[in-house]
Amino acid sequence: MSVRPTDARRTGPMVPKTRQQFLAEAVALLWKERKELAEDLRRDDHEGELTQEQLAEIRRRVEAMDRGEATLIPGERVMREIRDHVRQRPAPEVNRGAFKRATPNRGDGPRSDGS
Repeated sequence: MSVRPTDARRTGPMVPKTRQQFLAEAVALLWKERKELAEDLRRDDHEGELTQEQLAEIRRRVEAMDRGEATLIPGERVMREIRDHVRQRPAPEVNRGAFKRATPNRGDGPRSDGS
């Protein structure tokens, strides 16, 4: 069940909600309604930015989740594993000569003509 701002005008004025209030109401929705809400938010946020191939891949993955065929990993765990992986990697070698700044001569040092 998708609720758009135009729908709210027919049922009464929209009362501003805090993010926490909105989230509490969204979590209380049935799974199908939550999925539709997420699709609406994604569509509004990325309208025209995704290719047809990307949209097809998103649909394929959502359908796999719906069928229970996908292994879902909590975002907190993913971020922790990424941070751990980055910390374990050695720092890259830096060629400091490649980053020398070209500073124009402002009269505060020797000039290139020796004067």
